[in-house]
Amino acid sequence: VENLPGWLVANKIKAIGSLLNANDCYICKNTGNPDACAKCGGTVSGLPGVGEAVDTLRCGSDCADNPDSHLCTADKRTCDQSLWNIYHLLDVPNYKVLRCLGGRYAPLPEVVTCAFGTKCVEDQGCVDCNASGADCNRTSVRIARDPNAKYGPVGELLPGQTVTYTVTYENEGGGTAFGVFVADELSEHFDPASVVLTGDGTFYPESRLISWNVGELAPKGEIGSEGAVTVTAKLKNNLPSGTVIRNQATVYFPSVPEVTPTNAVVNTIQALVADPQSLTVESGQPLAVVLTGKDAAGSTLSYALVDEPIYGALTGSPPNLTYTSRAGFSGQDRFTFRVTNAVTQSLPGEIVIQVDPWSGDVTPPTVTWTQPADSANLSAVSATPAFTDTGGAAYAPVILAHVSEPLAPSTVTTQTVSVRAEGGAVLPISVNYDAIGDRVEIILRSALVMDTRYVVSMGQGVTDLAGNALGADYVWSFTAGEVSSGENLYLPAILR
Repeated sequence: VENLPGWLVANKIKAIGSLLNANDCYICKNTGNPDACAKCGGTVSGLPGVGEAVDTLRCGSDCADNPDSHLCTADKRTCDQSLWNIYHLLDVPNYKVLRCLGGRYAPLPEVVTCAFGTKCVEDQGCVDCNASGADCNRTSVRIARDPNAKYGPVGELLPGQTVTYTVTYENEGGGTAFGVFVADELSEHFDPASVVLTGDGTFYPESRLISWNVGELAPKGEIGSEGAVTVTAKLKNNLPSGTVIRNQATVYFPSVPEVTPTNAVVNTIQALVADPQSLTVESGQPLAVVLTGKDAAGSTLSYALVDEPIYGALTGSPPNLTYTSRAGFSGQDRFTFRVTNAVTQSLPGEIVIQVDPWSGDVTPPTVTWTQPADSANLSAVSATPAFTDTGGAAYAPVILAHVSEPLAPSTVTTQTVSVRAEGGAVLPISVNYDAIGDRVEIILRSALVMDTRYVVSMGQGVTDLAGNALGADYVWSFTAGEVSSGENLYLPAILR
């Protein structure tokens, strides 16, 4: 590495970034486009020494991390792929051989191609996994690190409907990513003449392949480290109900190298559709909801509710409704509906409503009941742990405090909730918040002592979701009675 001229490294790395375009090789392989094939071949042949520079740089990096990593006693077969390996870019089965010369691996690996239908297995080379006795369990698998996603329509689609897909991509690495491109194979159910692209994209109608040349992406967090492209196309008019429309893109990072598929967007064709919606409203505030639907024949539609919301109520007559959540509720609620024409009805469409805390809420939460109740005298307590969990041994009883509205879970901790023996020390406890039941759960980590009064306190550090604190510390007490052996132990039911 020390003998490698600096100008060679600089020139080769610059060449990698500006000239090596794996996108051309991908298009060549998948479409046979002659221009792409010519660019692919010219790119690789025009970069003498690129492979040597890359592998020598990798050698230097490996040696810096582990000085013994290039010591050897025998040749090594590896599935690790170099950026310059054209066979890898064209999906030709191959492996690299690291020759062991004089106790060290040679700086330049040899690439060996294999028959189609085989796959590279670490330390073995290319293997036919269907052959008797073949061991393919050591296949090298790379986990993609790049968060890429595809967004599209939700629910059913009509024949002839125009659809837009968006692909987002991002470089998660600490260095610049070179030669990035996005590939997408459009469903055969789209009209190829209707395709419209954003970004540096090209559509190949014969193969339905779309390729976007992204180029360089800056390191994570910097300007230019992420982006998005879109494709808009019209579905064919004669598609029968039940036809599945599936779309998924793949983002390629040749300089890693990594291949990252996005999530798939899947829809079905229906002649009659109840449109799903996602809405947001503040707790207790009215939300106007207008139900919509689509009919391929353009018929007049009627609307009917299927499932009512759980945490709120609807008023009005479909399709014009008003949703209002119950007081103090925050979270997600939903309801479903159908549309009908003169002949048939649709599948249910779902309206999802995200209910946020009311911004005008200034009412503090209150404790509505406790268990044990204030001043209660427990007839018996257990000296034996009732159960053991990740927090250790737990003793009865589990202490509960029900509140008037949802709390901010992060404020319900052992810093704001405590149990102590009257005139004595604070007991070790664990504290949980049950958001479904609006209850604070206190688990004792030491046994209660008979004929002792215990004081439970919830401080003003406990707040609701709007940030309103308890009006004052809430304090109650109970007395432990006779200590039992642990038999006939009854615990309060805890819903989770």
